[in-house]
Amino acid sequence: MSALVTLKGAVVSLSSTRHLAPIDLAIGAGEIVVLLGRNGAGKTSLLRAAAGITPLVRGEVSVGGTRIEGRIDRKALAQKLAYLPQGESSTDTELSVRELLELGRAPYLGFLGRLGAPDHEAIAAAATATELDRLLDRRLDTLSAGERQRAHLGRCLSQDTAVLMLDEPTSSLDPEHAIELLRKVRARVADGAHAALIVLHDLVLAARFADKVAILGDDQLLALGPPSEVLTREVLANAMGIDAEITHEGDEVVLRIR
Repeated sequence: MSALVTLKGAVVSLSSTRHLAPIDLAIGAGEIVVLLGRNGAGKTSLLRAAAGITPLVRGEVSVGGTRIEGRIDRKALAQKLAYLPQGESSTDTELSVRELLELGRAPYLGFLGRLGAPDHEAIAAAATATELDRLLDRRLDTLSAGERQRAHLGRCLSQDTAVLMLDEPTSSLDPEHAIELLRKVRARVADGAHAALIVLHDLVLAARFADKVAILGDDQLLALGPPSEVLTREVLANAMGIDAEITHEGDEVVLRIR
């Protein structure tokens, strides 16, 4: 399995006086990796560093085989990864769904900014994947929270990158729509050519959808591995202050929070 994202000895700044200890992390094609941890543990900071938005204190990040360092070619990087910030779908906007999906094609447009046949094909595919076909002409501020979040995921999919980086994409969604959205991410990576790095707070969703879980705490990476190995009662108690009863049903991890 080839790695689409690699962090080697990555030291991430959390504040002027706090850093995450060096982190080694590889995200392979076909994988969903979920970042977990308490508020303030550094999940968003690590995601932003992996996306090339904030520089590392030291170490290196590579996306699609290209090392991110120094002055980054943002357009070229945006052809490799799509980033969805936390709370993006709650921002008021008069854009239509179609216009939002068109923004995902910006990294590929020439000087005149005209959409071509490949752009329209990518937009149509993203709309179908996120079930937005009938909403394309609706304004975002007229949609439900679940529909808006699907639209923003659609923008990431229309960008047609190998890597998705999503910060709390389910935070404003009810359980049904949160599961629906993560199923769409799973469908995206199922072809073995894509990968996703996702920040979540929901342990149940992490256990259900992650191929690997990375748990941050005490300014370091406390645990990394498959949910069945990482989501243990001891780890969750130490890292997140949670008392959970954990059982296994086949390959599935079942958590009951006490």
